[in-house]
Amino acid sequence: MSREHPQVLVVNTGQLDDLMARREFVWSIQRWLRVPSKAIHISKLKKSSLKGMDAVIFSGCPLADDSFLSYAKKLSWVK
Repeated sequence: MSREHPQVLVVNTGQLDDLMARREFVWSIQRWLRVPSKAIHISKLKKSSLKGMDAVIFSGCPLADDSFLSYAKKLSWVK
């Protein structure tokens, strides 16, 4: 059975997973997509998080926030 819409995972790359960060960097992507999507913080991203997903989008983050770099090597499996 095929799905009507693709499944998209939006990864919040900001240091904080607070309401302000989700509003500015995650929800704006989800609204733009106009298809069902799921959001997860980068610290919780695992291979199993991608099960059933057709695409992954990594959000932006505040200009001075480079905390996502600490995950770069851990997430080398994402291609």
